[in-house]
Amino acid sequence: MIILLNTTELFTDYSSRLKIIDKIFDYIELNVIYMTKHIGKIIKSESHVIYWAQVENNLEGDPAPDPRDCAFGTFVKIDPVESENLLLVGLIYDTILIDRDALRAGPRLSPDIQSTKLLFPDFIDEKMKLVKVLLIGYLDKDKRPHHSFPNVAPNLNDSVIKMEEDEIKRFHIIDGEYKMGYYSAGISLVPPLIKPLFLRILTKLIKIFPAHKKPILILLRNNLEFKMKMERGF
Repeated sequence: MIILLNTTELFTDYSSRLKIIDKIFDYIELNVIYMTKHIGKIIKSESHVIYWAQVENNLEGDPAPDPRDCAFGTFVKIDPVESENLLLVGLIYDTILIDRDALRAGPRLSPDIQSTKLLFPDFIDEKMKLVKVLLIGYLDKDKRPHHSFPNVAPNLNDSVIKMEEDEIKRFHIIDGEYKMGYYSAGISLVPPLIKPLFLRILTKLIKIFPAHKKPILILLRNNLEFKMKMERGF
């Protein structure tokens, strides 16, 4: 995308130059999303906090996301189009694979992606990878993290993007303190994989949090491991 500027403004006064600089920085901030690891888009909801996302394939993404970018326990952010600059934060906690073409009888197209793109540019690949996302908080318009369920819900086709480690770290710093305020509400939810999910998250955060915060995370992890052992039997 090209930024079009009125060149007559360049030589007027200082305030006009500042406005032009603001336009440029707004553009950069708005489009930084495209330089991150885009995983897919929202296609369905189960509730206000559980959403399905379709992972881009080799025809939609160039290339498709690496499986490690949408693995179990991955932190993701969702960018709702009509959210007033809110970024929703969630965790990938389940994966579903679908191949509708394999269920059909008769001839099929070549599995070669490049040939399919060339011969059938409008071809829709019906091999789908879906991931379920559990919302755990959000970042407000000032980029301040909140560990509570957001009032705003994602829309269909909203982008799902993998969070980098520094983003995960900033999401857990509230008022200068490292916190995991979504733990109690999240662990009480119904999904069957919720305990293994938080066990994975606790293990990940132990590596990120400072030394004085590690003991409480280790205690939570050990208690969760013990409860899971009691539930399935020794």
